[in-house]
Amino acid sequence: MNTSKWNMGLAPLRSVPGGAVVVVIGLGLAAFAGVFASLFTAAIGPRVMLLGALPVAVALGLVLLFSWETLLLLVVLFRTDLDRILNLTKIGEGGSGIGLGGLMNALVIALLVLVLFKKWGTAWRELRVVWGPFLLVAMITVAGTPLLIAAIKSNLDFISYAAMYILPIVLVRQKKDHDKWVKLVLWSAAGPVLYGLYQVATHQGFGSVDHEDEGFRIAGTFTHPNIFAFYLMLIACMLFSVYRGGLIVITPRVKRLLPIVIVTVLTLLLFTKTRSAWAATGLFFLAYSVFIERRMLPWVLLAGLLALCVPEVRERITDLATGNSGMLYQRLNSYAWRKLVWTTSLAYMTAGHYILGYGRASFEYYSNIFFPLANGESPAAHSVYIQLLFESGILGVLSFAWLVFATAKRVLKLYKIDRIEAFLITMMIVQYLLACYSDNMLDYLVFNWYFWFVAGLGTSLLWLKHQEKEVRNGVPE
Repeated sequence: MNTSKWNMGLAPLRSVPGGAVVVVIGLGLAAFAGVFASLFTAAIGPRVMLLGALPVAVALGLVLLFSWETLLLLVVLFRTDLDRILNLTKIGEGGSGIGLGGLMNALVIALLVLVLFKKWGTAWRELRVVWGPFLLVAMITVAGTPLLIAAIKSNLDFISYAAMYILPIVLVRQKKDHDKWVKLVLWSAAGPVLYGLYQVATHQGFGSVDHEDEGFRIAGTFTHPNIFAFYLMLIACMLFSVYRGGLIVITPRVKRLLPIVIVTVLTLLLFTKTRSAWAATGLFFLAYSVFIERRMLPWVLLAGLLALCVPEVRERITDLATGNSGMLYQRLNSYAWRKLVWTTSLAYMTAGHYILGYGRASFEYYSNIFFPLANGESPAAHSVYIQLLFESGILGVLSFAWLVFATAKRVLKLYKIDRIEAFLITMMIVQYLLACYSDNMLDYLVFNWYFWFVAGLGTSLLWLKHQEKEVRNGVPE
């Protein structure tokens, strides 16, 4: 294999005559910085964090130009720590807000553009075949949206998800590269886990007037407990796959420490009080004990019973038995509230919107109209399937189904190469689909970045195997 083409320094820039890609990306980043700077003076007020936004933006842009692999490494390792900080740099409110987080999204998309202009066939194929239909429908439905800025930002998020899936496919040149990136994903949990432990120790959890009845919940370094919960779910499943399945090679000393780390992560997951993440994580361990290591089944069942003995866990589950009717001024529980959102949204839809929906990011705009308990607010769909149907119609649902199918098809081929990684990603997809039933999964940017990055790492092994086969057969690269 010709390793020179994999140079991750300035190679992506040299391969394009005249540096056209650099110019295009530079102009795009300059335009973004210009818009940001024009709003900067009027909006800064007492928010000191904004003072560092532009210097950081410039620094990240320089890292992109000189070593984009280093930029991606920094993103993977530290993006989980930054949600709260990035929110302090945001100018504007709601879906129209813009800040340093938006620049980081732009940089990730810029990495994708560099890869595509490098003309790596693998990247183009994966983008076209796996993500193409979903991104195409998302772009088409921008035309009908009542919230143009929010719709464009949402679609840019989707493109960044695709980028996080494709970039590891390009980066992995040999198995040790794959293992390095898996370790970086796992190390990204250090900050959120430590801060989560601090929240538990100091009882400084997630605070919201709308969720006082849920009691103490932790969100870690994220902006909501649900996002933290699904991220912990991903990390716990990966750690267990390393510990029991040998997903990557680790030293005996690290292996002895892993049970403590896994128990810590699972304990923090309980403190998020996110029931769907509990169920999805439990499903992973149950499936592992049934299909991979059956002698673990009694221990998994015992762990489930012990979890039910925790008062907070038991209360969160039994809460679903009350507040289902709303009669006698009884407050609806979260699931009954969700079902009311879903039924009223579907009842509001007219036949003319079944194909392409009401436009990207339109659900929250119209929910203030059709939802009887809105009280002047605009609740989200809390279901990816309902959101897609409402915002992008049947075509949106089918394009999402294709995205999942195309990813799963690659995972099935992975079973011949790495059974444990194939099982891990299979269960990740199942967990994701289950969570999509009752959560706004498409809006959880940081979780989606890591979810699709890990899925891309699995696909990278397929292409690595394919390249090795070509070399053995004497096929020129």
